[in-house]
Order: sequence, then structure tokens, then C-alpha cells
Amino acid sequence: MARGAKSGSRTSRAFRGFVAVDAKNASARKAPRVPRELSEIPFDHLHLDEDQRISIKEIYTAPEPRSFSRTYKLDDESDQVAAVSFLAANRLDFDARECLDNKWNIRWSGKGDKETWRVLYQCACGCASDSEAKMRRTPVEFTGCLAHGEVMYEVKTHRILLVRGYFEHNYGCQSALFTRVPTFPIHPSVFEVALKQLKTGATFAAVKEHNRKMFEVKAYPLQPDDISQTRYRWLLGRSDSRSLYRQFHQLQGIKITQPDHINIDEWLDPNSPQYQPVLREAIFHYSARRKKSERFEACISTPEMKEAAWQYAHHSQIILDGTFGICNKKMLLFIVMGVDEANRGVPLAFFLFSAPHDNQHTSAGYNTEVLERMLTEWKKAMGKRGDEEFDVWVAITDTDLMERGALLRVFPRIWLLICQFHIRQSWKNHRASALKGISRTHAQLRARLKALEDALVATEAIDDARSLLTREREALIAQRAQEPDLDESEHTAMKGALEHIDYLENYWTRDFLWQSWSRFGRLAAAAILKRDVNEVLPTTNHLESFNGVLKRSYLLPHQRGGRRLRLDILIHLLIFRIFPSIFKRRALEDRESARRAAMIMALPGGALLLNGVSGAGSQLPRPWANRIF
Repeated sequence: MARGAKSGSRTSRAFRGFVAVDAKNASARKAPRVPRELSEIPFDHLHLDEDQRISIKEIYTAPEPRSFSRTYKLDDESDQVAAVSFLAANRLDFDARECLDNKWNIRWSGKGDKETWRVLYQCACGCASDSEAKMRRTPVEFTGCLAHGEVMYEVKTHRILLVRGYFEHNYGCQSALFTRVPTFPIHPSVFEVALKQLKTGATFAAVKEHNRKMFEVKAYPLQPDDISQTRYRWLLGRSDSRSLYRQFHQLQGIKITQPDHINIDEWLDPNSPQYQPVLREAIFHYSARRKKSERFEACISTPEMKEAAWQYAHHSQIILDGTFGICNKKMLLFIVMGVDEANRGVPLAFFLFSAPHDNQHTSAGYNTEVLERMLTEWKKAMGKRGDEEFDVWVAITDTDLMERGALLRVFPRIWLLICQFHIRQSWKNHRASALKGISRTHAQLRARLKALEDALVATEAIDDARSLLTREREALIAQRAQEPDLDESEHTAMKGALEHIDYLENYWTRDFLWQSWSRFGRLAAAAILKRDVNEVLPTTNHLESFNGVLKRSYLLPHQRGGRRLRLDILIHLLIFRIFPSIFKRRALEDRESARRAAMIMALPGGALLLNGVSGAGSQLPRPWANRIF
């Protein structure tokens, strides 16, 4: 548990076994030494006003101190019974702490040394507000009570080593009324089971359903048959998700009480106690945002991703595309993906960076320069194999010219393709805008232009593409001249069709763009890669599908109530859970495929089946099917 945590789960479990002293092994145990640096109670964690601080100082500095302090022997049964009895008399034992009217609050808990745990308690009637602006949330009125105490116990055995403090409550405390409804905390065993479920990737809905079933059959440890008098709750509610996820992330080493950018900075700083070598190895480029004019940048590629990049992207083809809405900050994520021999998409690098602070739309918060910087850092991180420098020969993107410009700057010899789905979608949107209408003429012209677009995509020479556009324009002009009695709607439709042709000719049939979306471009890419043209990626579907899987399958279970993740949690999940899961699954699938292939090879005609010659019954993947990973 992190320093300053207020959860009482460990403390509650600690007091369960205090009465049952193990006499058999008592003689073999020695009492841990109380370290000198722990000689003082951590008073700074108590919520006190100035008058209380003065009074407590007098208690400990008076000639005859009124405080209590006693060290107990771990191997002495009578000493342990005395310790438990003292706690019970002051309502600090487990049963008393469960009562609804118990006024003790845990103010701090933490390690004493490797063998001990410390817990600091304060009476709720003495808990002053941290500031005038904050309202007291304790259920009882403030009386200035000075009662407080610290308990130190051995972690392994839960035996008490030390009890000290001031345990006398003032008169006002003894007669204090409850002014707020006291809290009903979830029992620690419920949280323990729920945290194990979250670790396996369960959603909060699944956690609640499992909790309901266990509660109904009384399957939780220490769940009493009659819960009418216990202050603990055993049934999770919607509001418990916050506490549950905070504990879960805390167990992963993420300090939720600290800003996300501070956590990331400490993880990547070799001089920080929170330094994470695994994260440092995976994040090949990092730039903190120190000013509003700067960007946060974190580029990720794990060792498995780098190895896959050499195998599937070097002298091969990649997909590059961006997405947003992946965390609670204005962050953009660009993904580089390759495709393996089984047509599965393989994530090779993640580029995370913030949008400008004054940017209204996160999706528009990037330019060629920032993408060029990310790609340059990726290429640099890939290094060399022998004397050979990492190089990509073909890339496919959507219609974004900034992505294309950045790729050309970093990989000068790269051949760029445009996703056929995105290019057709752009044309469809412009066609629909130019031809707004429901008349028969509008429908005929839309179908005619759609056929023209199909013919353009199939062209292998730019002169052929331009000839198609010229002939279609001349045909429309001639048709309009032959029909002078067109009504206004038909005239507008003809005009819109001509506008669409101009759009295709003036923008999309420029040499460098036409080469990217026509059949000529795919033939050229096939020649560069020395592959069949059907093995050249026609769309970015692999990456588009991966974006959906990433958000719905990998990130959603960790989102509390569908809320977007913090940036530090996102990065931690990607590196420690999501990427390892993807590559472990790939390895298992490869082993399973090899096993099946060996069995098929042993069949009569098995070699033909594996080569896909049999046709019927063959389960080989179709070329460029939308398989993800």
C-alpha cells in the first residue's frame, strides 16, 4: 500500500488473528527491533487545528507525560493477550472497528521496515478540517478530541509489536451526536476478489455480477450469516468503481493521487525511485510538455514490436493512420502497422502526442513536422542490422497529405499508396454534395459518375484516366446541348455532375496522387516488393479494425463507467498488458497453426491441402482478409 493510503483493508485483516496466538511456534520467533527512526508518531498525518497541536505537544513534553507507549513481545502469549485486550478496551479491535458507531479513523498506514506495518488512528471528533474551504466529512461533530494512537505489528504473523499514543477522549467526544450518515465501507474480502477479476481483464459489470452471486451464497471469507449489525457492505454498487479502480491501479504501481505527467516523468527518470526500466526500454522517444507551446510526446515500440518491424516492415509495406479519443487528455495516437504472412495486422509502433493547447479539435492537432519527427525517431530507434539501415519501401495511408509528406521525408525512396476505401469515400462525399436531389436525372447521373470512378481506379496510365474524364465531360455537355428544354432541377444536376468531373480532374489526377490510388500504383508497389499485385495492401482495413479492437476490447474493461483513461494508465496498460497480450496470442496461434499443419501434412494429399490446391474444404486465409492479430 502506498504511503498515505487511507484504505483499512490491510489493517482489518491484521487484527483478525490477534487473539489466536500460535503457541506452538512462539518460541522460535524473536521480537523485531523497533527502528530508531520510528521513535516518533507521524503527527503530520493527523488532522489538527492549532489549539490541538499545542495541547498534543504539551501531552508529550510534560514532566509526567500522559501518553501511553508499550512494546510487546511477539513470543510471549500473555503479552499478546495484553495487547489485544488494550486495543479492545479502546475499541480498536476488529469487532469494535466494524461497529457503525466506532469513531476511529485511519489517518495513515505504511511500512515500518521489511517486517513491520504501522497504522495511525485518530478520533473522528478530533479531525479538524484541512482548510476553511473544505467541509468536514466525518459523521460526528468536532469537539477538539485529542485521542490518537499508533499500532505496529509484524506483517507475517499479525502479532502486535508496539502500541502508543493518547487514548483519552474528552467529555464532548463521549456525548457527541452523529451529524452525518456514517460510511458503510465494502468489506476487504470483496475488494480482494474484485481486484483479482480486474487483473484478468474483467469489466466492472462482470465484477458486480460475480459479487452478487458470491454474496447470495455467502461465499466470501468472514461473511457472517447475519449481517444486520456489521458496518461493512458486501454488495458492490456503482459508486464503488472509483475506489476499486484506484486500488487496482495503485497495485500496478500507478500513483493515482499524483498527476499523470508526473508519474510518466518519474517512470522514465533513471534517478527517480519510481524508475521503470521496462517502460524506458519501450518508450524510444519522450518529450515532456513544460510550456503551453510545447507538445507531450511519447513513442512506443517494445522489443517484440521492433523485432516484428524488421521482419514485416523492413523492405516491405506498412500502414500509417491516426486516431484520437483514447485518453482523457487532448492526445493523438498514430499507429504504424505491418502485415505478416498470415494476413494478420502487427502493431509496430505507437506515436502519442498532445494537440496544441488552444486547438479546438483534437483530430486536427498535428502537422507534417510532428509526424516527421516521430517517424525519424522510430527509424533511429530501429538502428541497423549489420550494415543495413532500416527502411520501408511501401506505405498505405488515408487521403491525408500530411502523413504522406512525413513518410517521404523520412523514407525518401518509399512508394506511397492511398487506401481505396478512403479515396472512394472522398469521391462519394463530393458526388453527393454536388448532386443534391432525388429526381430521376440525379439518380442516373450519380450512377454514371460512379461507373466513371470505377473505371478511373482501374487505369494503368494517367493519359487513360484523363481521357475518361474528358470523354465524360464532352458527353455531358453534348447531352445538355441536345436537350435545351431541361427544367431547372435537371440543369442543376448536369452542372453538379460537371463540377464533380472537374474535381476529379483538377485534384485527383495530378501525377503524384493518381499514382497512389490507381492500379498503376499497386502494380508499381508489387514490382518494388517483388510480389504479386494481390499481395499489395489495397486498404487500411487492418489498422482501422485494430483501432476498434484496441478501444472496445483492450481499453474498455479498464475504463470506469466508460470514462476515458488517464494518460499514465494508458501508457502503462499498453506496455505491460496490451502489447504482451497481442504478441503472446500471436505466438500461441502460430504454434497451433504449426500443429494443425503437421497433422494435415500426414494425410494423403495433405501437401496439396496446405498449398490451397484442394479448393473445397480448404481453411487457408483469403488474400488480405481483415484479420487483425
